[in-house]
Amino acid sequence: MRRLFAVLLVALLALAALAAASIAVPTDRPSVAAQGDYGDDYGNGNDDKQDDHGGDDTNDDHGDHGGHGADDHDDGTQTPAAQGNPAPGALEVRMAGERFQPAVLTVEVGQTVTFINDDDDEHTATSTDFDTGKLNEGDSFTVTFDAPGTFTYVCQFHADMQAQIVVVPAGGGTPAASPAASPAASPEATPAANRVEIDIVNFAFDPATVTIPPGTTVVWTNTSPTLHTVFGDFAKSSMLDTGDTFEFTFTEPGTYDYICSLHPAMEAKIIVDPNAPPVGG
Repeated sequence: MRRLFAVLLVALLALAALAAASIAVPTDRPSVAAQGDYGDDYGNGNDDKQDDHGGDDTNDDHGDHGGHGADDHDDGTQTPAAQGNPAPGALEVRMAGERFQPAVLTVEVGQTVTFINDDDDEHTATSTDFDTGKLNEGDSFTVTFDAPGTFTYVCQFHADMQAQIVVVPAGGGTPAASPAASPAASPEATPAANRVEIDIVNFAFDPATVTIPPGTTVVWTNTSPTLHTVFGDFAKSSMLDTGDTFEFTFTEPGTYDYICSLHPAMEAKIIVDPNAPPVGG
């Protein structure tokens, strides 16, 4: 009986082992199959990711946007930098370090000059022939020169900022004399008895008010190191450098107000009165 029980027990154990073996085989296969399926989607999927989606596409298709895109991006970053530089043939005057750069620029008739403020301070480029107005940092203003000549200009906020534009005829040549380049001169000598002298001292006309009889010539002399002008309804001088003079003969009674066009706070007046005593002597 015991032997029979032992035999049955051994048979049962053998059947259990076979059953376990038959269950283990299908369990392993899906695992391998899963690796194969995942292999196509993830493992080969790695290849797919590199081929279809991925590596090659990321390096080729995405690469055009990412890999080549990196090249494209590099090209793209160069473009703004190039925009920061003047184009070939561009005519520019830059305001930097409280200076006009270049201090002298030669252009041809019909060409345009762009004034650009690179400073963190406000500036102007002001002449008797043009005025940029106030330019803050980054602002610009263009001026087209239609006639030959030499045009001196200054910054109204920084009197020691002075520069010139020399305009020559198209195709080169020597610029014609510009009315703005030379102070006007009286065609005839005026007797000393009919002359009055006004000095331009720093940023003031001295004297600021003069009363004269008709027929008197007033002579302004710039004694300061700063460019100035005599600017009124009666006359407009050129830029007056140190030592330059400008004169005008007043023939009609009236009050004639004038300023320096470069420094509008400089105000003065000439009063022409028939009853005024003769001046000079």
